[in-house]
Amino acid sequence: MTTDLSKTHAGTLSGVMNTGANIGGVISPSLTPWLAEHWGWTASLLFAAGIALFGGLMWMKVDPEETRRE
Repeated sequence: MTTDLSKTHAGTLSGVMNTGANIGGVISPSLTPWLAEHWGWTASLLFAAGIALFGGLMWMKVDPEETRRE
């Protein structure tokens, strides 16, 4: 996927994408119980689902056929 978006910056783009995914893995174990304590487990899990849905919608905006700006 990264080479479809930018051949010259594929490594940098791959690193940014992996960093973004790992940030969620670091924050989630602390944030989920905190949200559950304050607003309940349903709200906590709905918040996580909302973040996942937002990420999925952002990926739908990626068009690999779009002309690259190199």
